[in-house]
Amino acid sequence: MNVSVNGRPKRLWLLFAGNGIYHPAGFAPTYRTQLDDGLLDVRAVDAGTPLARTRLLLAVLTGTLHNSRVLTTAQVRSLRLEALHGDPQFSYDGEVTRVASGRLVLDKLTRAVTLYRPAEKDQWLR
Repeated sequence: MNVSVNGRPKRLWLLFAGNGIYHPAGFAPTYRTQLDDGLLDVRAVDAGTPLARTRLLLAVLTGTLHNSRVLTTAQVRSLRLEALHGDPQFSYDGEVTRVASGRLVLDKLTRAVTLYRPAEKDQWLR
C-alpha cells in the first residue's frame, strides 16, 4: 500500500498502531503494561527497501529483526495516514473497514483512559 505517514510517502506491507507501548519489541507485540501513557506503538514493514521480503524473512529466522532496515518502530502521540492511491482497507480490533476519505488520524491523550475494577468484598457490605 502506498500511503503518506505524517506527510511522508511510504510503501508499506504492514502498519500496526497499538494503544500504549507493547512488549516485546520487534515484529510480534504481545502485551502492554499500561494504557494511559499517551503513546501509540507503531510498527511498519517497509515494502520499498530492496529485497525487503528476503531481508524480513532472514531477520526473523536469525533473530536480528530489531536491527533490520525493513522494520520501523516508533512511539508517537499522533499518527496521520493518507492513501496515496487505491482503495485502502484498515483494520481495527480485527475488523476490516474502509475509510471514505482515504485519511485516518490516530491520536492519544495522556491519562485519558478510565479503568474500573471490582471493589473488595468487604466494601460491598459496609
